[in-house]
Amino acid sequence: MKFTPQYIIIIILILISYFPTSGQDGVKLEMYSVQPFHFGSLYPGQTGGKVSISENGARSATGTVILLNTYEPPKAGMIFLRTNPYSMVHLQYNSFHIYHSSGAKILLQPGPFSSGKNFIYNDSNGNGMYITYGGEMQVKKMSINPAGEYHGVFYITLISE
Repeated sequence: MKFTPQYIIIIILILISYFPTSGQDGVKLEMYSVQPFHFGSLYPGQTGGKVSISENGARSATGTVILLNTYEPPKAGMIFLRTNPYSMVHLQYNSFHIYHSSGAKILLQPGPFSSGKNFIYNDSNGNGMYITYGGEMQVKKMSINPAGEYHGVFYITLISE
């Protein structure tokens, strides 16, 4: 009898379109997604656990989760930002669910972000900056979170003062 391991592949897409805007007092803002984050392949084991991706792309797991080196490698997400020099920037986001075609879902919390949630945009040359981010998800046992791909979208609200 041949044993074929079943595993979960997690792909997360970030929905940030190209949003050039001009607000009060000439505040200009440009933000878009450069790279979605990806958790790679894993096996939840008997009880599951947490899987994390850092803003640098390092992946770790707790519980009975086994990280697999198949399919697409894990990677941190990346967004591009350009706004007025020396603006105070606030990033706001919420946890969200990613879904399997069977209807199964996994709760995912974005963050941390390489810039932090609140920071001073100090690019006086107007070149913009790249911000990388990670996330953490809680995976349950295989009967609750079956093998296959899970997809989802999340939103980031950017406030520039």
